[in-house]
Amino acid sequence: AREVALRLRREVRAETGLAVSVGIAPVKMVAKIASDSAKPDGLVEVKPGEVRAFLDPLPVARLWGVGPVAEARLYRLGLRTIGDLARLDAKRAHAWLDDWGVQMARLARGEDVRDVEPYREAVSMSEENTFASDVSDRALLEAAILAHADSVARRLRKSGEQGRTVVLKLKLARRVAAGPRGYPLLTRRSSLPRPTDDGDTIARVARELLRNSGLAEPVRLLGVGVTNLEAANPEQLALGEMPPAEKPQPTSEERARLLAWVNRALDEAALTHAGDPGPVVL
Repeated sequence: AREVALRLRREVRAETGLAVSVGIAPVKMVAKIASDSAKPDGLVEVKPGEVRAFLDPLPVARLWGVGPVAEARLYRLGLRTIGDLARLDAKRAHAWLDDWGVQMARLARGEDVRDVEPYREAVSMSEENTFASDVSDRALLEAAILAHADSVARRLRKSGEQGRTVVLKLKLARRVAAGPRGYPLLTRRSSLPRPTDDGDTIARVARELLRNSGLAEPVRLLGVGVTNLEAANPEQLALGEMPPAEKPQPTSEERARLLAWVNRALDEAALTHAGDPGPVVL
């Protein structure tokens, strides 16, 4: 596994210049925590006999399923580390925290029976990036929204899917706690009257979400995504504003064919001009 991880990191860096952090462990949850511990550019391997030694000193919030509310509840019970939770016997865990407590105590001991499912059907598509420095400029945020929306739309079209709900993710620059979850996260979403795979539509809705978010401080991460995916249905597409009523109006099939052609041309142009700094004119 370590050789695979090293090769993966090496090949991704060679092809894209991006850093990849990898966690290796006997079970899914521990591998995820190990990969978080390896960030921003490392590899952490937890061998079978090392799971408890690795988990025990970590804050209890590092466990899957422990958000701010659950963390506060565990703190009130004196459970501040994963080790504290792991040492609870089933009877006391159930008395204090019901069935959820029993399950979390098992996870704290590294007992995770869930399988890795690498080929499960996608329920959403998204793209996000962490800025090199904190961003307050709305124009820069909207430019990032447009880039992400176009990328997500291309992936939707490639997979033959459309999304009905647009999601905007904003991670604020203000740190409120230690660790990767220490930054406040704002998530806003809006559902469309019909599903879409059009980048302009996704960007327009995401920009509206940004304007209505009440954002009043710098952002360190921005993401755009779509969820509620379904198979593409060309007849559901629209091209924004309809022409005046006195003019002949295209049918929904004609509008669908035009928009599909435009998006296909954009996708092909993006491939043709990859790495070309010059403009693409259609």
